[in-house]
Amino acid sequence: MNGISEPGCAWVEGWAHFMSLAVFDDKYFTDTTYFPEVFDTDTINLETRNGNLNFPDGDSCEGNVAAALWDIYDDHDEMYDRLSDGFGNIWHVLEEQDQTGNEDTFSDFYDSWCDLGHDKPRANSAIFQNDIDYNRAPGVVVANPEPGKVYFGVIHTLTYTTDEDGDVPQMEIWFSLDNVEWHLLDLPIERGGYSIRGEDECWYINWNTTHEIDEDDSVWLRVHATDDLGASSSDDTDGSFIVDNIAPHHWRDFTPTDWVADQTPDCTIEAKDNTAGLDVSTAYCKYSTDGGSSWSGWRSASCTGSDGTTSYQTITASAVPFNRDSETQNRIKFRIDDAARNTGESSEYTVKIDAADPPAPAISSQTHPDEDEWYTNNDPSFSWTTPSDTSGIDCYSYTLDQSATTTPDTTCDTTTENSGSYTDVVDGVWYFHLRAKDNAGNWGGADHYRVKIGSGEASTTDACIALAIAAGSREYDARWDASGDGQVTSLDSLIILQAGWVR
Repeated sequence: MNGISEPGCAWVEGWAHFMSLAVFDDKYFTDTTYFPEVFDTDTINLETRNGNLNFPDGDSCEGNVAAALWDIYDDHDEMYDRLSDGFGNIWHVLEEQDQTGNEDTFSDFYDSWCDLGHDKPRANSAIFQNDIDYNRAPGVVVANPEPGKVYFGVIHTLTYTTDEDGDVPQMEIWFSLDNVEWHLLDLPIERGGYSIRGEDECWYINWNTTHEIDEDDSVWLRVHATDDLGASSSDDTDGSFIVDNIAPHHWRDFTPTDWVADQTPDCTIEAKDNTAGLDVSTAYCKYSTDGGSSWSGWRSASCTGSDGTTSYQTITASAVPFNRDSETQNRIKFRIDDAARNTGESSEYTVKIDAADPPAPAISSQTHPDEDEWYTNNDPSFSWTTPSDTSGIDCYSYTLDQSATTTPDTTCDTTTENSGSYTDVVDGVWYFHLRAKDNAGNWGGADHYRVKIGSGEASTTDACIALAIAAGSREYDARWDASGDGQVTSLDSLIILQAGWVR
């Protein structure tokens, strides 16, 4: 039952097994003379193949033949079996031997079945379900697009599929830009259907090439068709076709992308057209200062390169008059024609402008909280608030010296901290100076904070030096400017004596 013989023997024995099933209209083979202990069951279900049957594939196994005839005969559809044909057409094949010839194998029976016009696809499915594979892959023909022709935008693809012994419920379209790497085109079939009973059926898909192809270039198309039994075949276009989506649509590398400190900045972008090339004299820009709600007219812009160039060229819009600071409201877009006068327009780009200097931070000191008081702590520390600024604060520069008016340099000392400290500062009057830089590169003015550091007994020597400076007999030295007013007077001498101050 589950052994391999030769097709003629399997046909005879399989027919005999089937006849008992058909007579009793019973899918269970119950002849116990076939050593049921081998199969570990007294009843063999030819549909479910219960027990340890292990039927080998092909029409040389009588069990496969009997089961295939049963699935053609029965009215129970499952899996691939969609045929409920009864016994009449099976017998019709056998009695028409004068027309079809003798059926010496199950394969002969199947050929005669098809020649007499009985249901070929469904019979093929029922037979396939029983491990006998007569199924052939479907045919595929790509009718459109045609190789060598030029297309743009939406391509109306047209593919014919045919399957003489089954249905074609599935088709896939793949495309390639180099005939090496292929990409699945995941689009629905808008009209058409699947082939059945050998008829040629067409599949229509409207392919908007701008969604998958960002190059005006050579394209290859491949179609895979799969029938209901899993057999597949494919067809390619006989060579490539050209996709030219006409207008220049390749834009990249817009500048500026960061904050700028100029309310009339230059803006640039690169553009390319692969097929006709650019008309470099047709570059324009327009701008908006209200987030794109309203726009200026198109303004002339410059473009590098020469007419017909197919490489990226730079379009420059010079001194665009936004004339306002904003992170979101200043917008710009570009346009240019190709050599065939097809106009391409870029997306909108935001230009972030902050031309104002940030305010000076407000400084305080935890160790020396009163600028007019003297403290013996020689380790001053400072903190400051973050100024409000359109582009935000990037960093701070600070320094500590004995001049009241120093402006820190433009080297960033900290970007993340709002505090600074010093240790072992010698006695004297000192000034902490601080300024901020915003994200547009603007440096603001400085804030200044005075600390007075003194310890020990009063120094008459220092007081005398201060008087000498005040009298003009000694050059000005900020170390004796106790009042911090930029000059040394007798008042500074008095302060030194009263405070017990040592520089």
